[in-house]
Amino acid sequence: MRSDLYQDLFDKEDSYWWHIAKRGLVRQLLPAKKHLRILDIGCGAGRLIQELGPVGEVWGIDSNPAAIAFCRRRGLKNVFQAKLPYINIKPRFDVITCMDVLEHVDDDTRAVGNLKKLLRPQGIIILTVPAYPWLFSYWDKILHHRRRYTLSGLKQIFTTNKLSILKASFIYSFLLPAVIPFRLIRHQLFTGKKPTSDFITMPKLFHHLLLYLARLEHLLIKFISIPFGLSLLVVARKGMHATTPPGE
Repeated sequence: MRSDLYQDLFDKEDSYWWHIAKRGLVRQLLPAKKHLRILDIGCGAGRLIQELGPVGEVWGIDSNPAAIAFCRRRGLKNVFQAKLPYINIKPRFDVITCMDVLEHVDDDTRAVGNLKKLLRPQGIIILTVPAYPWLFSYWDKILHHRRRYTLSGLKQIFTTNKLSILKASFIYSFLLPAVIPFRLIRHQLFTGKKPTSDFITMPKLFHHLLLYLARLEHLLIKFISIPFGLSLLVVARKGMHATTPPGE
């Protein structure tokens, strides 16, 4: 991600519906177990680490020194600069969150293999990536994305690494019809210019509406896999004998 956007992330994590919804989805998908050891890959400004603190011991990894600096401002200690697929730390984790990170990595199959090595037996990975290669735009470029994903291609990465997929679904389905024209228009506006964040200022009413729709979608994900959306979600377990999916 472009370094100047970390300030924008830090400023908006507490109030912007997208960030609130993402943290809520992670909490929903956590195993029903106390004292979890969690690793947040691509921890950004650290708000997810802070929020998950009450459920166990939470560590953070990010490749950008600006992210680590913002985590320190929050008073977080177990945060370290490292980059997938080259993370080599001694602890093993019950849960690894990897939210919108894999698309930044050159070798995504190797990166997921690295995550698997960091898991305890029966540990889980909660991972999201942007969907649809045809939707690649200026926003992906300023975030330094290498690619967007198809559902089948993402699932193949996990099966190649012998991880058991517990849940695979599109998410942010309600955003897709609006985002397609929004990105096309902004792409034309920012031709030859430095694009600004897509996390635009909007009335509080819109934040409440979008957060309500996201939470409604989270409820649906407990029971079904959504067939379209702006992003993809995979929850996978180390070990081929899956039992009850997390959050159910």
